[in-house]
Amino acid sequence: MKKLLVLAGLVALAGSADAQLTEVWRVQADDNRTWFTTTSATGNSRIVRSVTYDAGTDEVYVASRDAGAKLARLNPGTGADIATTDLSGTVSGGVFTYSQIDVDEAVTPVIYFANLTTNGNSSAFKIYRMTDATDTGTVTTAFDSLDVGLDSVRLGDSLAVGGSGTGTVIYAATNSTTASLVRFTTADGSAYTIDQIFNLGASAGRLGLDVLGSGTSAQVWLNTSGADPVRFDASTDTLSADTFTAAADTLTGLGLVDIGGVVYLGVAPGAGANGGSPGDEAEVYSLASGPFSATKLDSTVSLANNGGSGAFPNGDGTSDVTFDTTRDNVIIAVTNNSVTAHDLGLSSSVRDWNLYSN
Repeated sequence: MKKLLVLAGLVALAGSADAQLTEVWRVQADDNRTWFTTTSATGNSRIVRSVTYDAGTDEVYVASRDAGAKLARLNPGTGADIATTDLSGTVSGGVFTYSQIDVDEAVTPVIYFANLTTNGNSSAFKIYRMTDATDTGTVTTAFDSLDVGLDSVRLGDSLAVGGSGTGTVIYAATNSTTASLVRFTTADGSAYTIDQIFNLGASAGRLGLDVLGSGTSAQVWLNTSGADPVRFDASTDTLSADTFTAAADTLTGLGLVDIGGVVYLGVAPGAGANGGSPGDEAEVYSLASGPFSATKLDSTVSLANNGGSGAFPNGDGTSDVTFDTTRDNVIIAVTNNSVTAHDLGLSSSVRDWNLYSN
């Protein structure tokens, strides 16, 4: 009986490969929300670079530098604004005082956000910790590079948080000719130190980054424009041979999620000048059969097309990917253009079949 249940689950999973990533909601840069105004769509603006989902509060958080530093809180079901928390008096330092945001994997997640610096030795790279998205009084500085004498490295192009409590691990990466991946760990769950800095090589600059779990069993994946997703092996601390060819190009955003015991990986483009081209689509893959046998669920419509009104070009555009685990949606932020949610099309049998396989 157990084998039949597993087989049924595998059939359901295979059927999900035809699932459409139906758009659930869209927020555009020209919607003139206080955190995403038309200023966000101008030139090579990099105002909205990061998005994450908090399952504890059931809210979407967007990091925005539109007229300051703002934590925009959205309804994950509709994309409607809930409220915006002004962090302008809280963050400081770097080229961008506010660049990336993520949450840990606790039942009641802790929020982490960071700035961007091009030289962590002379201009502070900071990671902040926040326990309540509505209260700036809960913000503390979890890491400051000037306190430890960090090398002259660029950090803040991406940030990923895995684990929880004293087992929390934070990864930060950069997209540069001396691409680095830095791992931060904590002894008390509040203050962080550099565990190790990894040189990814001149051709391995990374803009997309995410992690599931912590320790040597953590799933860590990275990508960048013009390169396919690749796994960082946390057990050997090296880039592994685990990779697969993604159909989309100009990839700059990446996200991971575990749904029903299956890991899904989403990749998204930056906001280039070619609105409407295939490279402007995001894609989601199932890693149920391993990274070399990644199964593409489907892709979105063009994310730089703004519902047919045309793309807002940005040669420096980036993106970010997160997952709403309550509704099985993928949420994507594309610099200058949009924040969108898309239904993964997973049936309950796909989500739950693995529960009967052990």
